[in-house]
Amino acid sequence: MAHVKGLKATWCGSAVALCSHGRLRGQPLWPSTQPKQTRREEVAVQAAARAVAKHSAANTGLQGLLICQFVSRWWRTALIVLLNFTLSTAQDMHFTQVPMSAWQINPAAQVLMPEQTRATLQHRSQWLSVPVAYTTSALTVERKWHAGKKAGWGSGLTMVSDRAGDGLLFNRAIAATVGYSQTLTSKFELAAAFQPRLGSRGVDINRLSFGEQYTGELYDPSLPTGEPDAAWRVGYFSMGGGAALRYRNTGLIKLAEIGVAGYHLNTPQAGFRNDVTGNLQRRTNMYVSVVGQGGAHGEWIALLLWQQQGVSVETLPMLGYRYHVPGLQKWSPVVSFETGTRLGDAVFGVFSLQFAGFTWSYSYDINTSAFETATNRRGGSEFALRYQVTPVLAPKTIKVCPVF
Repeated sequence: MAHVKGLKATWCGSAVALCSHGRLRGQPLWPSTQPKQTRREEVAVQAAARAVAKHSAANTGLQGLLICQFVSRWWRTALIVLLNFTLSTAQDMHFTQVPMSAWQINPAAQVLMPEQTRATLQHRSQWLSVPVAYTTSALTVERKWHAGKKAGWGSGLTMVSDRAGDGLLFNRAIAATVGYSQTLTSKFELAAAFQPRLGSRGVDINRLSFGEQYTGELYDPSLPTGEPDAAWRVGYFSMGGGAALRYRNTGLIKLAEIGVAGYHLNTPQAGFRNDVTGNLQRRTNMYVSVVGQGGAHGEWIALLLWQQQGVSVETLPMLGYRYHVPGLQKWSPVVSFETGTRLGDAVFGVFSLQFAGFTWSYSYDINTSAFETATNRRGGSEFALRYQVTPVLAPKTIKVCPVF
């Protein structure tokens, strides 16, 4: 796949093939006259292997529909191998609204934020036209501790949850950001930050069906699976960091920012059953953003983001316009619209409204990748809500009127 897409993009690449045998709950996988090790199971494993091979070779990925709900003893090992293989090439979860998810792009950008405090809630529902849910949600709280000073600390805390394949696959993480910024001149500010992350990945084994639950005639979900839950859950510790430089001015270019960052720098082991091939690959990125004067009440916005994780590469250019509604200074309403593309994957539009300290935004992706056969070019909806507090700084000097 051509972009950083989250575990659902790779794990579920195998999922389509793993479900190719088409069994439904409550129905026998094979007729009672056939042996348990059937040709159908063998074909399912071979198809899964071909799906993974196709994903690796073409780097487009089968962004799957669902994980099979029956795992027999004969090819359970194949499922483990496939999940660990796709995990080793897995890509991080992502959001389309890049400015709303600075924690995922560069921790230093959180320290350079213009607000003193902000809290952001994001929710993404992806591939609405396929029969199972792919959702990602995140809550971030950020604080700048040195408002009005030339140097100081900034921090942030993010909780994120990603579920794929009707809830079978999950990825949860808590990330903490700690950084420091220094004003270099009246126009330049430099920041650096690091971001430790605790995460867990796994499969909800209770949603699967196993051969041990087949009596020979019927499927009995009350029977034990013979599979320990712990084997399908893994925790990990990851370290990331970044640096960013910000330029501020009152001319044609009002603000410009450039940054570099890296995630999973320690390549943590996150494979099932202690499989050493399941290490998370490093993700590196670079970005440039510019805000310029666009009329008496407007600003134009431009962003270019490049990311790479393993063999997966994402290039995201975005362009937009922000309009400050005049005559309502008390509420300071701002309306903006951006449009952009993840090259080779999707085009998207973002609409946002800022009002009385709150920002609400909505975006929609139109899929242009090879997965459009299943999605009919439909992608995903994303909502974000942010509350921000911008400090009002006291004047440095107080002038006394001689009249009084």
